Amino acid sequence: MTGVDDATLDRAVGAVLASATGDALGAGYEFLPQDPDQEIAMIGGGPFAHQWAKGEWTDDTQMAVAILDVIATGSTDLEEIGANFLAWHAANPYDMGNQTRSVLSTADYPEELTAIANAYVDANERSAGNGGLMRTAPVALAALDDRDLSTWGFERRAIEAELGDKLSPARQRYRKFLEVVKSLMDRKVTAGPFLDEFRAFTQDIAGRLDFGIYSFCLDRLFGSLRVPMKVKKLLVLELLNYSPLIRRELLTNILAYPGQSRELVDFVKYMVQTELGNNTAIEIELLEAFKLQRLSLADIEGSLMSGVAS
Repeated sequence: MTGVDDATLDRAVGAVLASATGDALGAGYEFLPQDPDQEIAMIGGGPFAHQWAKGEWTDDTQMAVAILDVIATGSTDLEEIGANFLAWHAANPYDMGNQTRSVLSTADYPEELTAIANAYVDANERSAGNGGLMRTAPVALAALDDRDLSTWGFERRAIEAELGDKLSPARQRYRKFLEVVKSLMDRKVTAGPFLDEFRAFTQDIAGRLDFGIYSFCLDRLFGSLRVPMKVKKLLVLELLNYSPLIRRELLTNILAYPGQSRELVDFVKYMVQTELGNNTAIEIELLEAFKLQRLSLADIEGSLMSGVAS
């Protein structure tokens, strides 16, 4: 958001903070009988097995943050926002609306979300949940200086993405590879031909176009329950041959992925230890711990220094 005065910016920040505060204030009263004479306070609690802490906001603000994380960078990319929604869902949040859960649990990739959501609405005509309004204040705040964008720009971007003619070469190549992934999930492609397609995709995307998209694609592959474990293990063997910096990043992404299969985690660690040696195994273990927020950078530096000293 550029070109707005300080007062407007202050009001935008206030809208976000007030929404989160109101969400946290109401968390302890949700779905419970109310007394009009009752004094409302920041009490936490609530009707669910998970008791909200005082001041803890709910899934509505959590999903608003998923939008804010993208627009704070100056982007309004719907697929990036969708990727944040899917990552939030994969982390098993304490609370999630039934309609939201139905859509997010059906999708493997952010590109699928719009079609899945539309299909849900078609099948459930009375599915106009209020949660969609409570989390979308950031959408308008992203365009306070762009009236065109705020009124119909998001719809225009969605149409362009659907048509595909405005996509970067990297995203076009990514979408082409998604068709192969879907064929694999539908058991229409076996492991061997899929690996050939994966190698070609790797050469095009990671080698020339966009490593960020490549890394995101791998995260979704290794996190999907519909990709056979055999294929995941074959992909791990491919990653072992990558350059040290890249394989360390990609392998630790697998290990740190929310809800990752124990079988796959054990396989990755075993292959790293067996094929790459103890030093590489320690590096990957430390980076995994950092990504899972078990260690700080200072802790890692201390561990590495201790290893050098010994």
